[in-house]
Amino acid sequence: FIAGCRSLCRTPVALYSSVNELPELTNARKLFKEGNIAGSLAELDRAEQICKNISDDNPIYFQTLTQRYWILRHTVSQENRKHIPSVLENISKVKFASPSILAWKQLFHESILLSSDNRKADSIMEDIKNSSSGEENENLLRYQICMSRKSRLYKEPNSEEILSENFLSDCPPLLRAEGQVEKGDALIDSEPKKALSFYNAAVQSYSEVQNESKESSETEEETKGDNIRQSLEINRARSFLLANKDDRFALDDDEFMKDFSAVLHNARMSQSKYWGELVGIMAMILQCKSNFTFAEGMYRKAIEIFDDDSIPSMPKDWEHVVIAETKQSYKLLASIMQQTTVASNLDAETELLDLRYSKSLASSLPHTILPFPIERELQEQSQ
Repeated sequence: FIAGCRSLCRTPVALYSSVNELPELTNARKLFKEGNIAGSLAELDRAEQICKNISDDNPIYFQTLTQRYWILRHTVSQENRKHIPSVLENISKVKFASPSILAWKQLFHESILLSSDNRKADSIMEDIKNSSSGEENENLLRYQICMSRKSRLYKEPNSEEILSENFLSDCPPLLRAEGQVEKGDALIDSEPKKALSFYNAAVQSYSEVQNESKESSETEEETKGDNIRQSLEINRARSFLLANKDDRFALDDDEFMKDFSAVLHNARMSQSKYWGELVGIMAMILQCKSNFTFAEGMYRKAIEIFDDDSIPSMPKDWEHVVIAETKQSYKLLASIMQQTTVASNLDAETELLDLRYSKSLASSLPHTILPFPIERELQEQSQ
């Protein structure tokens, strides 16, 4: 069931909105939510043509491209999905100075890296390194994250050493947290205890961002989710579980469980796309502690959430990986409890999740998170 810990974090189903957005974008979002992918993409074709007739140096064109990207990521059609790298390339070339442009270029680099076009991938890395966009040190941070992920993909040693502590200390808290997570990601399989220390540091860095946000906000809505904090907790919880998998008493960490429960509550109240995965991780922790009855209830709840179309989902390739690992972990529990029919059904359901085998970041680099500026941008624009 530890395999159930090996998923990655996640990406938004929430799509952009804007006061001045084109009606075509509104229609595209509406059709997408109704499951009409072809109609949604047709609306985006019209929106893109309108933008090009005016200028490709505007936020609406950028919004149109990013909306197309997320819709393509949420389809299972290989015919549609093959256009993802070209859409990412178009996003990376937009002249509009979006605060998240370097993060988008990082995603583009990852898509090219997976295609094994190393020369082009290296060119994108250099472009990121030499960029003057973004926050202080963001170009160097994203350049080093690209280096780390390339090193991880090719299983090169010491990839966690690429992002130095001295460099990260000079980064703004949000970017520092992202760099610390990358260091944890590089170690979670080989040295989960060390990885946990980096995830804890990332949570601490992000708490600085949260404190600043609380000071500038008069009220705090319980139903307002924090997708960045939730994605952090997913990786932190996995490393905690892997580090203590052979010591059930070490899993009785009151402080950790208090933090995890608070994040899980936030995901439930906000109906977050991370809710199902967090519930699944709770099930794994309970299973490790031999609390089989409660673990089974949590597994059932996680699957129920994944099946609920009213709750935002992750991109399909990532979602298939997460659901497959959750069901296989549940299958092992069902086998222990001698529920042979349940175990057999879970195996059959897992086989239907074809995209878990696709050549994607989900299967190639487990535990990888979405760049925080994009996560924040998408969440803010969906509210």
